[in-house]
Amino acid sequence: MRAIIVDDEAPARRRLRGVLQQISSVTRIDECSSGRDAVELLRRGAPDLVFLDIQMPDLDGLRCRRGERGAARRDRLVTAYDEHAVHAFEIQAFDYLLKPFDR
Repeated sequence: MRAIIVDDEAPARRRLRGVLQQISSVTRIDECSSGRDAVELLRRGAPDLVFLDIQMPDLDGLRCRRGERGAARRDRLVTAYDEHAVHAFEIQAFDYLLKPFDR
């Protein structure tokens, strides 16, 4: 299973990478630090899982997801702010993770 982590904060990416590395079915983890980079990465190949930070300076996770949908993908929106949860499910995100999180 291929996963992509999109977060403008390096510590958040490292923490999520550490969690994903413990899951044997996750065989590849790509990451990027901006929504614009994520759109380009998503266009190059369809991942199975995408972890999108909602609040990023250039292109937030909600707008990034609207622009790049994948039929088989299971997008998880990630944020430290729970007020985005309703909107995340309105755009049919698979799941919503509230930072900080653990395994």
